[in-house]
Amino acid sequence: MFFLYIAGTEGAVTLRYYSAHYKNFFEAKDAFTFANDAHLGTVAEPFVPVWE
Repeated sequence: MFFLYIAGTEGAVTLRYYSAHYKNFFEAKDAFTFANDAHLGTVAEPFVPVWE
């Protein structure tokens, strides 16, 4: 579980990570729209992206 703080201007956000084990980048299938002061998920009900 990771807590991310994203700052910037409004627009689409795509999550990606690199796996050293697989030597590959993985990208979440669902991008979401960044909005100021928005919250996505909670500790009790986290946002879980679907990875390709």
